[in-house]
Amino acid sequence: MATYARPGSIVISIAANYRNSSDAGISVSDPVGLSTFTREFDAHAIAAPSQAPGQHGWMGVGTTKIEGRRYDVRMYLWQHSRAIGAVLVVGNGDSTANVLRLARTEDMHMSNLIAAGLV
Repeated sequence: MATYARPGSIVISIAANYRNSSDAGISVSDPVGLSTFTREFDAHAIAAPSQAPGQHGWMGVGTTKIEGRRYDVRMYLWQHSRAIGAVLVVGNGDSTANVLRLARTEDMHMSNLIAAGLV
């Protein structure tokens, strides 16, 4: 997990490794987890663009309140073999293009770890 922040924006990137791709598939499509995200961020799902990385991609948009100010939130969640990844951007830079750029970078890291036998 990695978190980056600057005034007006927060980026959170998470990757989780599972024993096999079936277990990862169960987690990435978990309706309880997705409903928690949608409830916490007053969010809804939108169609993930065709160029989005991984399998079972899910994109959501919403808002959150931090210190009395409302900020936009965008998240992309996907499966890569036996791992899942998620990128969440709050505030400035929450565009689909930015979220997917970060997700593609994280997906490349996942590919490298798998190729090296570390995942």
